[in-house]
Amino acid sequence: MSQEITFLAFGSRGDTQPYVAVGEALKARGHRVRIATGRCYGSLVREAGLEHLPIDVDIAGALATSHGQQWLGAERNPLRLARRLRPLIAAHARQVVADMADACADTDAVVCSMFGMMFRPAIVPPAVPFCYGGLQPTYPTREFPTIQLPHRRSFGGWANKRSHGLVETLLWQAFRSALTHEIRAGRGGRALPRRAPTAQLRRAGHPKLYGFSPAVVPRPADWPDSVHITGYWFTEPRASWTPPPGLAAFLADGPPPVFVGFGSMVLRDHAESGRLVRHVLRRAGVRGVLVGDPGTEASDDEFHVIAGAPHEWLFPRMAAVVHHGGAGTTAAALRAGVPQVVTPFFLDQPYWGERLHALGVGTPPRSIHALTSHELVTAVRLAVTDSAMRDRAELLKSRIARERGALRAADLLEEWMERVRG
Repeated sequence: MSQEITFLAFGSRGDTQPYVAVGEALKARGHRVRIATGRCYGSLVREAGLEHLPIDVDIAGALATSHGQQWLGAERNPLRLARRLRPLIAAHARQVVADMADACADTDAVVCSMFGMMFRPAIVPPAVPFCYGGLQPTYPTREFPTIQLPHRRSFGGWANKRSHGLVETLLWQAFRSALTHEIRAGRGGRALPRRAPTAQLRRAGHPKLYGFSPAVVPRPADWPDSVHITGYWFTEPRASWTPPPGLAAFLADGPPPVFVGFGSMVLRDHAESGRLVRHVLRRAGVRGVLVGDPGTEASDDEFHVIAGAPHEWLFPRMAAVVHHGGAGTTAAALRAGVPQVVTPFFLDQPYWGERLHALGVGTPPRSIHALTSHELVTAVRLAVTDSAMRDRAELLKSRIARERGALRAADLLEEWMERVRG
């Protein structure tokens, strides 16, 4: 029986595109799929034949504000993250709730991202079934502490497991404070739970789906059967997309270049950062494809500036990928089988950099806030010259290619919805 599934994909393109992949699989089976995400990602959703529920919050614009820059600077300090998150959420909570509350009132089921789970109590009626669809390993385990802690050494089984809940509570209190202050009157005084919504999810035993590969994050032995690592949720390249002539010519005119881009992360001084990147790549002796503004940043024989391009098309043509460590960009580079240089800002980005280095497919991650030009030159040189690193990246690519994460996630969601309906 056809059902309507709504995905809450609050965040960047990297948070949205994996849901598009799962949504396409569900739509092919006759379900109606809606994805709530930023207005700027509407074409991504609609081109897949899915319904777009627009949220009038510009993530890049929000991160460019003073509050956003402070949040980016919180790095991996949970207390600082929560404290600096509160004013950022307060500035946008009312708009998110206004955009989403009515849309979520009449759906058959809701799938929540990490931040979608935090907004869920304010916008999804309690009677609507919900489950979790995440891109980071956030479920408590004795095997490793929460990915939000700095210097991620093990604290021992009990403390490792406890750390997950403590950080969840910190982040939820930041959301709860902002949501209560901004939207309680507009929502008829609905009381928000004191415990984090993720704790409620675990108590209810609802499915927890993780869209990454077990070859990248092995499944902890103490996770319950309700937690599933499905493999990455990849979309396929759009046949309608072709590279601009300038990009195609640049790629054909020399050896594979190095990609440099930081997704939705906003640098304090973009012009100065662009000059630094060019200086670094010249010293490393490589060409570069740089994400920027082609209208104001010149391309030449060494560097080609693009506003963007599908990672699934672009990354296999690169010698290495330099990026911020977002889950989506990390997955795309793993899929392409190229070495990675991660310069994380905050949240889960340091964790992914650490995982890539531990797997031997990435250089040691170094925070963007402390990175020196010499360190970046060294990392880029290593990434493009270390044949063993490239071989390991190719091997991991082949393992990931055998997974069918989006289809597996669709299977699990259908099974869950059948149980809920029955």
